[in-house]
Amino acid sequence: MNLEFELTESLQKNMSLPVLIDLIYQYKQIGGTQQEAYATLEKIRENDIEESTENRILEVMDFVSGFCSPDKRIWNEVLINR
Repeated sequence: MNLEFELTESLQKNMSLPVLIDLIYQYKQIGGTQQEAYATLEKIRENDIEESTENRILEVMDFVSGFCSPDKRIWNEVLINR
């Protein structure tokens, strides 16, 4: 799975937050790490994107980093070095 490609395509198609979160869960299930997922989201965010797209990326980053309620975290750990 190419997470960067999948997320970029989904963002361009204006997919919902749950769809984006599901992509991250799929990535985790095949062995993707929290740090790699976060770095990929940062990379996508560095591109020239619309504010609404950036806001969705930031929301997904919160779930990835654990900066959300414990029941919403994708990984159990809170990513300290973001």
